[in-house]
Amino acid sequence: MRSWIFILALAGCAQDVSPVRGAYAYRYPDGSTVPVDLSAYTFQVYVSDGTGFTPYPDAPVAGTADGTFEIRDVPDGPVLVRRSFPGYFGQFTAYDDHDASEIFDVLGRPDAQPSSASTRLHLDATGLAAWQAGDRLLLDCFGNASEIADPKLTPSLAANATEIHASLAWGNGYSWGPSGGAYLMDPSAGDALLVTHETARTTGDLTTWSLAQTLDASAPAQVDRETATVTGSFVDVEQTSRLTAIVRGDALATALPPGAIPGELRVSLLVGPGTSRGVQLGPELAAFWTTNATEAATTTLHYGDPFDPSWTPIVTATYAATRPVQVPGRGIEPVSYAAFSETRPLDGDSYLFQPLAPLGSVTIDGTPLDAGLVTVPHSQSVWVDFAQPPDGTSGHLIVWEPESQSQVAYIEFDQAPVELPPDIFENNGRYTIQIAVTADDGRGRIRTAGTYTDLFTIMAQ
Repeated sequence: MRSWIFILALAGCAQDVSPVRGAYAYRYPDGSTVPVDLSAYTFQVYVSDGTGFTPYPDAPVAGTADGTFEIRDVPDGPVLVRRSFPGYFGQFTAYDDHDASEIFDVLGRPDAQPSSASTRLHLDATGLAAWQAGDRLLLDCFGNASEIADPKLTPSLAANATEIHASLAWGNGYSWGPSGGAYLMDPSAGDALLVTHETARTTGDLTTWSLAQTLDASAPAQVDRETATVTGSFVDVEQTSRLTAIVRGDALATALPPGAIPGELRVSLLVGPGTSRGVQLGPELAAFWTTNATEAATTTLHYGDPFDPSWTPIVTATYAATRPVQVPGRGIEPVSYAAFSETRPLDGDSYLFQPLAPLGSVTIDGTPLDAGLVTVPHSQSVWVDFAQPPDGTSGHLIVWEPESQSQVAYIEFDQAPVELPPDIFENNGRYTIQIAVTADDGRGRIRTAGTYTDLFTIMAQ
């Protein structure tokens, strides 16, 4: 297990040294692996003695195209590895030893080709249930792990339309593949296309969606930067099941830290070939959303599930909050973040949102960040502390610079307090910190609690 509490024995004698080696690879569902191209990244190792960090080497070293890096002559024991790319200070990960290898699980297939933004799909579809404001389309290709939600159609659909003759930018989609962007569909490789139509209903401040139709159509053989046509007819989905979801928005609102404002809450029932592992790729069977996040919400969702019985539906819930941040020169800007979330397998016809405990106030070296000014020792460790839920298993901390709207650093941790190298911060620099703690039981239930701080200024002693 990784730890952020570093203890080194420096008892007046020379320490043993050895290289820190890393090998990064993507792992696909079939077990195959592909190296991560690290040629655009640089690496550096930080070693802590509990009061400060020493970097090895003095300047970062470059990674390789075959997914490896090596830093020689580093004192044995725990290390903090910094991975950076141009314009980004770095992502930090702690290791108990000098093996800094990582495996990143992805979906799709290793031979899928990335799509350019200009690649488009043209839909010629009949049998559409009368289109209404708030309705959505979702396009999924599980073979290459690509998805596009609520795409902009050209031309747009008119109210009560029962056919679609429009195009969309497939290249603007996203994926659970290595690139994060959409991939080209190839039917000869087994790719299939799933198009779903969700209908919306709004009553007061509550909007619900349900999966009403699927499109019976084949995946096209796409060519990059060209337009491919999809032809088919929509088929109705019979809503034979229901889920009653309960979210105590009143209790969650009072658990937010001072200065945070309740934002919105959302519950979604989603299904796909990767949902048994918590992967949120696939159509929503039903969902609801409301901006009334200070009241208890109980909603019954009606849905049908016409898909592969081996696909395990999951319930996801998110309670969002807003942090008004005073940004010099621009005034108050609202920042939205997930205060609480939960994902777990569907296990019945009722669901009660049970998030983690809140994180509480955040301090740096014991100074609450609502003080606005934090003085830290020059060239010594910076300690960020907060109330971590006892069932938390991991987390991440992001240092933001709101004036430039940039992410300064991303730090992975196991437990609080989190020890940071001081060179993340500039003297008199102004920052905010976003923290999220995750509890993963390893059986499909994943819960998070997050917080976002006010703007503060770092000053070195």
